[in-house]
Amino acid sequence: MGKHLCKEGILAGLLLLSLLVTTPAIAQQKVALSVAHQNQAASVIGVAFDRMAELANKSGIVEMKVFAGGTLGQEREMIEQTMAGVMDMCIASPGNLGVFEPSAGLLALPFIYRDVEHVRIVADGPVFNKINDRLIKNIGVRSLTSGFPGFRYTYTKSKAVQSIEDFKGMKIRVPPSEVHVETFKAIGANPTPIAFGEIYTSLQTGVIEGMENINEYIYEPKLHEQLKFASRTGHMFEPWQILISEKSWQKLSESQRQVVKDAAVQAWKEQREKQAARNLEFENILKNAGMKFNDINREPLRQATEPVRQKLAAKVPGGVELVKEIMAAK
Repeated sequence: MGKHLCKEGILAGLLLLSLLVTTPAIAQQKVALSVAHQNQAASVIGVAFDRMAELANKSGIVEMKVFAGGTLGQEREMIEQTMAGVMDMCIASPGNLGVFEPSAGLLALPFIYRDVEHVRIVADGPVFNKINDRLIKNIGVRSLTSGFPGFRYTYTKSKAVQSIEDFKGMKIRVPPSEVHVETFKAIGANPTPIAFGEIYTSLQTGVIEGMENINEYIYEPKLHEQLKFASRTGHMFEPWQILISEKSWQKLSESQRQVVKDAAVQAWKEQREKQAARNLEFENILKNAGMKFNDINREPLRQATEPVRQKLAAKVPGGVELVKEIMAAK
């Protein structure tokens, strides 16, 4: 209960701060912005947020305060608080953001990106601007820039996945989301949604034969003790959006907006570079621990998941056309 009251007290304080900055007459005074995420401060995401605050705070007209480690709630809660203007800024994955604005969820459809450069072209270009316009209009948040986690691979316990045929009937742990379940079903696997904390025991007991994620989240919970093979399927890439409440944005002067935008772009540009190096670092760590990595022909996987892209895109107004633009972006 004490933690709950503490959280409510912090949120009340953030609301008071936001109310203090409401008129053009004080627009050039230093404005306080609350920034929250659920990761640890030492994580790549935590470091990026601290860097963003450092850059913005140098201006003298913006003061960002970062709340790390889920102090103000889990990701979906923080998105809601940012939509309401109670919180100023947060981070959102396509899956969680897509709950509120479905077009954002299209960014995580399977096999829509050729490589990381393709992701960058989409995230920093006119295609994403169309999605951002919907975020602003429909749910009252805007994305300042995107952070990159890396392509997701498939990890298995007893045999390497070297072709689409190897997926047949294999019990693969997936997050409890439609896009993950439908993707692995389409390539012939038996997708099994279970909680992340249950993965190790489920691998031990044979409830599942593998899982999908990025290298870092295999090593840190010691899942490599059970998983011995990694296939570079690159089936999904889920760019994070760095969001600011539209209510907060409208309270900022033009110079304050520029400070916030520039700080976000620079900090998350650095994050992208660090994350790419980190992904490779953890691949080498896993290799040294005995895991074997292999490439796979992604084209049969892409073809097999075309109905998934079509089905999920069709649920979003204009979604089919948006996905075509994402996949064709150069």
